[in-house]
Amino acid sequence: MDGAPLVTLYAQTPLYRDLSYGDKGTDVKALQAELTRLGYSSSQSGTFDWSTWNAWKQLYAAYGGTAQNGTFDKALVIWIPTESLITTGCATELGSSVSDDDSAAAFTTAEGIQSIKATNLPTDRVAGERTVEINGQTYSIGEDGTVNDPQALTAMSSWEGYTGNRKDGEQTTDVSVSYRLKQPIDVYSIPAKALVNLNKSDGCIVSASGAALKAHIVGSSLGRTLVTLEGKAPGSIQTNPGKSTCNAH
Repeated sequence: MDGAPLVTLYAQTPLYRDLSYGDKGTDVKALQAELTRLGYSSSQSGTFDWSTWNAWKQLYAAYGGTAQNGTFDKALVIWIPTESLITTGCATELGSSVSDDDSAAAFTTAEGIQSIKATNLPTDRVAGERTVEINGQTYSIGEDGTVNDPQALTAMSSWEGYTGNRKDGEQTTDVSVSYRLKQPIDVYSIPAKALVNLNKSDGCIVSASGAALKAHIVGSSLGRTLVTLEGKAPGSIQTNPGKSTCNAH
């Protein structure tokens, strides 16, 4: 800007003032933490000292700038509230000037995604690791519905399913994702009357030859019951076997 490079920095406390040797405060400590996160050796004392200035000097020099001796100039920094922001638009034209008192922002951004958590999970779901699909890619999801993969947060930030639903100023945004088992399982559709000796979600089916197999109900669809079977599925079953000896507990 005006011939000087500007560096975007994340800090838990906004970098709101110029700093010089001896200055203390939470903003100094936040600057030191960010310099360290970016790979520049700085003290963590909360006091603007030589090591802090030297780290700032090295970072600014990496972007083609020269830091004034012993000082930190806030005008050379763009503070952001998260470690990264995605620029979604620019309201200015090439060659135009932007000042602090402009009513319109020069750039618009999508706020970084802090967390992803699925809600309304099925209560009687089959045990097993699961994944969700975000922007065409699959990511692991915890039993409680939490997605911790940093790449999933990045994928969500650039996914139209999120950006198209997000409203400015809102803290959370609801989106729909595909939720499935990591390893597929075989599920069979049978008539409800084919199940015998039911105990909650467990029961048995009877093959055409009279052999009983344990079955576990995982859902229903269009009047049919969906089950998993213990052992190899028979070629055919009795659709209404009546009573049959089978321990489904």
